[in-house]
Amino acid sequence: MAFYSNYAYEASAGSGKTFALVVRYITLLFMGAKPESILALTFTNKAANEMSVRIGAVLKELHLEKRDAELSEIAKALEVDKSELLKMQGEVLIVFLSADLKISTIDKFFAQILRKFSLHLGLMPDFSIDESGDDEKFIKRFISLIKIDGKYKELIDFSVYEDKRLNSIFDFLETLYDKDCELGELSIKRGDIFAIESKLISLGRDLYELFTVDENLSQRARNALKFSSIEELSKRSWLCRDSFEYWDFKRFYTPRADELLFEIKELLQVYYEFKEGYFKESYLSLFKIYKKSKYDINVSTNLLRFNDVSYFVYQLLRGRIDSEFLYFRLDSKIDHLLIDEFQDTNILQFKILEPIIDEINAGIGVKEFRSFFYVGDVKQSIYRFRGGAKELFSYVAKKYSVKMDRLTTNYRSRSNIVEFVNKIFSKKIPNYSSQNSLESFEGGLVKVQNGEDVLSLVVENVFYLLREGVKQNDIAILTHANNDASLIEKALLAEDESLDITTETSIKLINNPKVSAVIELLKYLYFKDELYRANFLSSIGLDPKSDID
Repeated sequence: MAFYSNYAYEASAGSGKTFALVVRYITLLFMGAKPESILALTFTNKAANEMSVRIGAVLKELHLEKRDAELSEIAKALEVDKSELLKMQGEVLIVFLSADLKISTIDKFFAQILRKFSLHLGLMPDFSIDESGDDEKFIKRFISLIKIDGKYKELIDFSVYEDKRLNSIFDFLETLYDKDCELGELSIKRGDIFAIESKLISLGRDLYELFTVDENLSQRARNALKFSSIEELSKRSWLCRDSFEYWDFKRFYTPRADELLFEIKELLQVYYEFKEGYFKESYLSLFKIYKKSKYDINVSTNLLRFNDVSYFVYQLLRGRIDSEFLYFRLDSKIDHLLIDEFQDTNILQFKILEPIIDEINAGIGVKEFRSFFYVGDVKQSIYRFRGGAKELFSYVAKKYSVKMDRLTTNYRSRSNIVEFVNKIFSKKIPNYSSQNSLESFEGGLVKVQNGEDVLSLVVENVFYLLREGVKQNDIAILTHANNDASLIEKALLAEDESLDITTETSIKLINNPKVSAVIELLKYLYFKDELYRANFLSSIGLDPKSDID
């Protein structure tokens, strides 16, 4: 197998993605690449640490029988005998151990870039990253700027008209923030949607009166014609018709009914075009203030979130600093890029990394030794909430003529689980490549259940696993909300108080009942507010009216 400069693996969970990354990295070292010129990016600190440790371990143990798989793959890629590699093992290991490695998460790499150029954006280089942030301070700043810009009433009107709470508006603005690089120029059709809405309601009344003038019209037909809002109108099935000459309306039909129908449909289309324009214009107006609020809080607190880091790095690349100069200022030149779990990369992250990939490809085929490698699995795109775009997997392969291979053996899961995954995804993904399991990994349990009482089903299955000998620490339960986890915990403990259960919320000290009780007591002692006293007494199981002394 020859060495491909642009190479990728499509690999399911347990099929050897980390193995492939480690082999690729070590292959580069044996080809003479300096560790400082190899940038390896992951999505989690755990994965980055695991990769660093594993590379070191493989290099140290390459001569041992247990590393024959890695040694064979490296020899195959370089088309040399294993003995040749073992002669170089010690030298390559020393180079690796003495180098300043560039193996990190994407977020940390972007933070490294931003620290070098933060002053160009008015940020201090010693900024901290805190995902919890200070939402209350941010909201106050946002509302303050809204009022300064004279848009407070507009915000309230928009919230009422769209029937959205402020939290929902913030959620959408945060989505726009993450996707700012994708927005481009938006076309906006402007018009008075409120006047059109009024006209549509008026036309609706005319239509209703036209038919109901005859007392013989059925009540269900009358109900179908009634609407007092655009939302109600949009649900009327007669909107899909070309004429009212059907059903209960046929006996009472006049050509005027179709004239009104045509007028309503035509005006409704204009209404939705103008509503879209109103929606875009309102959100873009709010978005401008949202970004300013974000920036003000970032600067004043010197705290950023990871999406702030990506946003600011993109702003640097978009015009503040030439990309070549930006990447030149890094500790050393990046000649080789390796990316883990590439299906979770979002558009913004790709646009930031794109100049590096372009530069690498500009050098491929000439004297310089450069390469680009990534692994991933579109079935495992778990970062959709952060804009992960699995479509990039094939787009990048096509753009850079990446040689794509598949890892088809699952070394982690038992055969029944692998077969279940194959069955599900063969119907969902075009040209799906089925996974194979090891002969020694037969069996496994997959159980899919539907029911009204999901909680009972969870409890029933947990105790079934325990009876079958599965250890408590080997059972994980995933829920959509923390509250669901609490309900399951209570239900399980109701069956067996001896179970040792840890939930995501109970891990946090602040959620410990004893800690919460102490905090309420301290609040009472400091503020002397009876509410805190009552909260404290209730939390320790006493009557809120009891004497605290």
